[in-house]
Amino acid sequence: MANNGKLIGNNALIAGPSNPVGLATAKLLAAEGCHLHLADLDNHVLETCIAEISELYRIDVEAHLTDLSEPVNAAVLALECQHINILINTLGAPTKGGINKLEHEDWKTSFELTLFAAINLTREILESFYEQGGGIVINAGGVMNEDDDENLCIVSVNAALQAFSESLDKKTKLDGIRVLSFLPQANISAEGNAASLNFLILEKLLS
Repeated sequence: MANNGKLIGNNALIAGPSNPVGLATAKLLAAEGCHLHLADLDNHVLETCIAEISELYRIDVEAHLTDLSEPVNAAVLALECQHINILINTLGAPTKGGINKLEHEDWKTSFELTLFAAINLTREILESFYEQGGGIVINAGGVMNEDDDENLCIVSVNAALQAFSESLDKKTKLDGIRVLSFLPQANISAEGNAASLNFLILEKLLS
């Protein structure tokens, strides 16, 4: 399949292609000619993603099997992907449940996988972005369902992720680096959310 070409010459790291939005975004970036790095803890997911993308698009795709809940692994991954100029964090998914349903470990795991891992990887990758003179980071939050009682942890993680991204973006955008948050919508398919995310990337990179 031919590439549309809007992102030819760009290189992206997608952390968490096991997230349907992450995989759908990877395919859209590939269609635009963007070379990809995919990082995940699930090797089967990585192999499947690479097979699907390589069959459709003539781009380079590299897999990184890693647990990004460990900060040292984020540092290693950043070194392996120094040449990227797009970072998309679609790591984990906050646990659904209200205050009386979730235990300490539920909260801890949700923040570690969705928030802290994104913060660590963003921090580690910024050095190479500064050296390149630009780049874009998009930190994707969790999807909220229609039951408000089930969204407390998701809302909390998303709010923290948004605050982190917005606060950092005020500083980095002066150097041509954008740090943005993206909250997938529950009533839209993974492909639909990925299309919105892809539009955001194109808007910021090509403007």
